[in-house]
Amino acid sequence: MKRDVTRWIHFVLDELVPPALRDAPWFSRALLRLALGSRWRDFDDFKDRANAMSAAEFAAIYARTSGIIDRPTDLNRACIERLLAEVPDGPVLEVGAGRGYLAGLLAARHKVTALDMAIGPQIRAAYPAVAFVDGDAEALPFADASFPSVVCTHTLEHVRDLPRAIGELRRVC
Repeated sequence: MKRDVTRWIHFVLDELVPPALRDAPWFSRALLRLALGSRWRDFDDFKDRANAMSAAEFAAIYARTSGIIDRPTDLNRACIERLLAEVPDGPVLEVGAGRGYLAGLLAARHKVTALDMAIGPQIRAAYPAVAFVDGDAEALPFADASFPSVVCTHTLEHVRDLPRAIGELRRVC
């Protein structure tokens, strides 16, 4: 979905639909079916199931649903410009690289390693200057102090163990 569409949906759901209706399971399931077709079940009770899933099951859900959002990044232009201006010279790790857009931009000035649970071959091909690594933010496959800079955007809300993920970010930086 394009950013304008998701902004409109969020506005309608957050501002116009009463919470009692918006939070009713039958209502949310109907919206999921309408928006996602056969993939609605992946989202239906994900939050309830996520902590009981194995790392492989968790990654599989993200792999199956990665193509639903059709935009290069969740970041807006101002955030991108600020990140590009603020990341100091030197190698950088992006954790939660998603579709690789930010990593690709950073690669113009930095040696970039980008990690995500579900990196498809099309993403690797689109950004050949980026070293993509399949992995989990809660168990980064890098030695202590491997990177002088770590970037992590729109990712921490997707981890199961937030303190562990933050600890891993700090450990490798």
